[in-house]
Amino acid sequence: MIDTDEPMRHRTDLDDMAEEHAMRAHIDPVASLNAAIHAAFKNEVSSSAVADLIREAEAAAILSAETAEKARTRALDPALSAADVATARREMEDASFGRDLAVEKPMMLH
Repeated sequence: MIDTDEPMRHRTDLDDMAEEHAMRAHIDPVASLNAAIHAAFKNEVSSSAVADLIREAEAAAILSAETAEKARTRALDPALSAADVATARREMEDASFGRDLAVEKPMMLH
């Protein structure tokens, strides 16, 4: 029998990591992650440090995807002004790019 609880625990762990990473980054977890990955490229880092960065990237990707979806939902609100819709769309695009960056850049560390 397949243990269906395992994927949910993994998801919860990544959610916790995403929140922790966001708190450490204060506002922009992807910018913080990007800086850490840049430093890893400039310096020799251990394989465990690379593994930590990959886990942080997964967490940042989840957080960015959730942020993008919230901004998308806000942008589709018919009660918003045109300026508020434009702001929400920019937030959505920024978060979507952050998600893509968090997914793609760590693959270069392999």
